[in-house]
Amino acid sequence: MIIFSLLGVGILYGISLTSFVESPYVPLEAVAVGTHEGAFIRTKGVITDFRVTEYGDVLTLGGNKTKLLIFVDSTDERKELLNLSYGDEIEVQGRVKLYKSRYELVASENGIKKLSYENENTSFVPQIALAPGGV
Repeated sequence: MIIFSLLGVGILYGISLTSFVESPYVPLEAVAVGTHEGAFIRTKGVITDFRVTEYGDVLTLGGNKTKLLIFVDSTDERKELLNLSYGDEIEVQGRVKLYKSRYELVASENGIKKLSYENENTSFVPQIALAPGGV
């Protein structure tokens, strides 16, 4: 009986160590070309597009002349939108997947960390189209 208790404590200790390990940082351009397909990674960039679909939110990150789609799954039935907007710089963790011949990062809402807020002097064309007089 003591052996099973010690084994259980050892397993829980091992699990706790792996939960603090941070996923490796991969530059945006390396993710977009698919060199890390299937891997759980983190990257960062500036939001250049943001769409809400019935399946989840789709962000486009830009940086270093590269664009990468980020799919944020909404299976958790959340009622509010992500607190993100155009021009925000974010760091995102997720799994690199191939979708319709393009690589994307599939992430959960808690895998997104806002690094800086949008620049008030920056406006993107889709943003102006949504609110022509209010940008």
